[in-house]
Amino acid sequence: MMKRLVFGASAAVLAISTTAGTAHAEPIEYRFSFLGTGTIGTQTFTNAPTTLVLFSDTTTLASGGQFSGVRYNPATLTTITISGIGTATINESMQISHSFGLGAFFAYITNSSGLTVATPVDTWPYGSWNMISNFGPVTVPLWFPEVRNHATTLGSMRIYDGGSTFTFQAIVPSPSAAALVSAGLVLGSRRRRF
Repeated sequence: MMKRLVFGASAAVLAISTTAGTAHAEPIEYRFSFLGTGTIGTQTFTNAPTTLVLFSDTTTLASGGQFSGVRYNPATLTTITISGIGTATINESMQISHSFGLGAFFAYITNSSGLTVATPVDTWPYGSWNMISNFGPVTVPLWFPEVRNHATTLGSMRIYDGGSTFTFQAIVPSPSAAALVSAGLVLGSRRRRF
């Protein structure tokens, strides 16, 4: 009986160590908040609190791409919330990037022909942030260089101005306790057999 209990406990420890060593995706949100002026669908907004959120995960961070010295993370979903109007999904692929070559930290439409929210790297308190962990909030100068139409679930969106600063924050939820719970279930099921 004791050998079976020891075997069950050993199996639980093995389950924990195997699960802990496996890389898995954790969700991450990149939030850009600014005062937006523009149109979406048939509605106009002026200096409205606006939040652009890129939803991604921690395993898709990559280097290279279109420009040299770029680290980027593609979004799986991007939303924009405009005070007084509501929340829309942007129907175009976006990513967050840090470019040493361009000297900027930014979120932009992947095909580089649209919405860009950016700040020069020399004003960015980047430090050693790895782009896949909690960060901020920090408020930095806004560089809003391009004005184009973008397809959203609330209609075509065009932002003419984003004010002089934006606040950025990266949010990663607390790590999952699923490995410990499943190990406890394995151990518990072994004990009931005796």
